[in-house]
Amino acid sequence: MPLTEEIVKKYSKEDEQTVRVMNKCKGARKRGYLTKEEFIAICRWKSPRPLKHYNKNSEKRIKELTQKAFSTQFEKRKITLLDKLSGVNVPMASAIITLVFPEKYGVIDVRGWNSLKRLKIIKSSETKRKRYFDARDWYRYTMIVRHLAKKFKVTPRIMDRVLYFYDIDTTSDKIYG
Repeated sequence: MPLTEEIVKKYSKEDEQTVRVMNKCKGARKRGYLTKEEFIAICRWKSPRPLKHYNKNSEKRIKELTQKAFSTQFEKRKITLLDKLSGVNVPMASAIITLVFPEKYGVIDVRGWNSLKRLKIIKSSETKRKRYFDARDWYRYTMIVRHLAKKFKVTPRIMDRVLYFYDIDTTSDKIYG
């Protein structure tokens, strides 16, 4: 099934929980960094299980690394800086910058990646779902999502959401249970 305007429109409305977290983090854009409260809200939104690891990060460390990540012009560096926070991996780092800058980014995860494989946008010899992502994967994903977002006249965050639900609609694979 190809990606169509109809599919994009079907999933282009952001859910209330995500909107609440994005609204909570609006101040981070102006300040240029996240507070611990904002950081924890994003982490809970993406994956609440490792909460004890997220809480290991001090307010100072969160401020320092998010400030550096938000200010650098080097895309991959954003992810590698955020990846230094306890409990944060590449998908979580992508969630952090996505919820603060949804007009520029999407959240890399197995569902979005699998959709790009199914659409033959990413060619892969892997027969299993990709479970681990590095900064190169994220950068590749981001460039593709931005291209598709431009084509369909939505933000990269919305295109990422579309790809997530496209995978749910077009596969019988169970990922989380």
